Amino acid sequence: MNFRDVSREQTTIPFTEQRHTAYRIVINNQDNPPLPITGIRATGNEYALKFLPVKGAAYRVYYGSEHAAPPHYEVAPVLELLRQGFHATDVALGPQSESAAMKVNAGYDWVALLNSQFFLGLAITLMVPALAWALFRAAKRIDLQ
Repeated sequence: MNFRDVSREQTTIPFTEQRHTAYRIVINNQDNPPLPITGIRATGNEYALKFLPVKGAAYRVYYGSEHAAPPHYEVAPVLELLRQGFHATDVALGPQSESAAMKVNAGYDWVALLNSQFFLGLAITLMVPALAWALFRAAKRIDLQ
């Protein structure tokens, strides 16, 4: 905003950390004149993978699972090793290829079925009559005594 001796600019848009490959910024300027946007620069946390290999061992990394939950590692021991001067190897990913091990695990996703609304509805639909029948039978036994 610029008016006479008053000038105000808000050039940052803060938001909580997120991990996406693309972001869409929508500026609602209402009925004001168009904003002269000449460029956008994003800043944030930068992450690096630190790898502490065992000498002579071969390693393979599998990535890209659509169903795997994100890992939660305890990073304090690794950070302490790095502070003490242990050598971390910077590596780059080689060419991507399909894994035969991952193909074996491919198939029907039973976890997704068990977590679905369909399964929950089916379970409730079957359990309500079973519970009603059990209560009815228990009530009959109480009346007989």
